[in-house]
Amino acid sequence: MADPREGLDENGFITTGAHASNLMPPFAAIVDDAVAVCSDALPDLHSLYVYGSTTCGTARIGQSDVDLLAVLSVAPDREAARVVSQQLSRRYSQIVREVSVATASLGEVLAETTDGLASRCFIRHYCICVAGDDMTRSLPRCRPSAALIVGLTADTAPLLDAARFANDSNGDPATLARSAARKLLLTAAGIVSLRSGDWTTDRSRAASALAAAYPERARQLQRAAAWAVLRPNAPVDRDELREFLNDFGSWVLTTLQQALQEPSR
Repeated sequence: MADPREGLDENGFITTGAHASNLMPPFAAIVDDAVAVCSDALPDLHSLYVYGSTTCGTARIGQSDVDLLAVLSVAPDREAARVVSQQLSRRYSQIVREVSVATASLGEVLAETTDGLASRCFIRHYCICVAGDDMTRSLPRCRPSAALIVGLTADTAPLLDAARFANDSNGDPATLARSAARKLLLTAAGIVSLRSGDWTTDRSRAASALAAAYPERARQLQRAAAWAVLRPNAPVDRDELREFLNDFGSWVLTTLQQALQEPSR
């Protein structure tokens, strides 16, 4: 669900509606359980954050996810995080579509790279700390920049490559379609932000804005918006997904590079 408070303040800093007071039942209980499970399964946990619709008060039972970011003091154990995600998703399948646990190392977050910048800005503006050493209190506020968008979209091409491989290897097409669509629409939001001089990560807004600018891509953008909210095992044609990843995915990446080269607004 979109965050109605996302945008820029009068000084050009990113604003969001993320606040601990928005974490309401029954989602708060899921987060509490996730803290316990992650603390046990990820012994090198530095801090744990929740983000997304649950933190801005727009989560809906049966329609939303509980999204978590685990920052570890060592290299992330992504397999352990995947197991935790599956365990919690099964446990709360009647309440949320998914409980996801993304991971990053403290070194990655603090690195002086575009990826590190993106991680710090994401934690600062979009996350609520639910366990460990709260970095949201010490990280500086962020303004939109090309470097920030490069960092936020750096994993788009690798994700598409992985989705292509998994689609050809009998991975669940609905899960692959949802993951790819969400990432491509987030990348599209970066394009919209670059060209408007505003700031958004709203996938629906991005799809509508690009459909207006590129009517020949409107159908693919509508498909991406629909696939972004799919549940696992929903019917998705593998050939259609392959075409989506190859054609639409390549177009989004090309359009992003064009937008990054355009003069700043």
